[in-house]
Amino acid sequence: MKLTTYTVADIGTQHITAKDAELLGQGGTGFRVGEIDAGRGHLVLVPDDDEPAWMPQLREEGFSQGYIELLREVARQGIPYIRFDADGFDVEGAPVFDW
Repeated sequence: MKLTTYTVADIGTQHITAKDAELLGQGGTGFRVGEIDAGRGHLVLVPDDDEPAWMPQLREEGFSQGYIELLREVARQGIPYIRFDADGFDVEGAPVFDW
């Protein structure tokens, strides 16, 4: 049996705003596909290209420019998912929010 695997960017929630986390917690927004770690994190599907066509949707939903830029960078690197988690990794050069 051969399983298909995917690469996931592991990013600490300190790199998103409290409002971004709140919006992700509501589900159905920000390309969120699931909650992880008993609500301490989220799995997000990254658009498969770096086209800004999906950016207005995120802005309308209330996501920060920092969140949008993280998704753009992960998309640019060809990574299909992000694991945002309280125990996730620091991302050099990404903004850090203290909430």
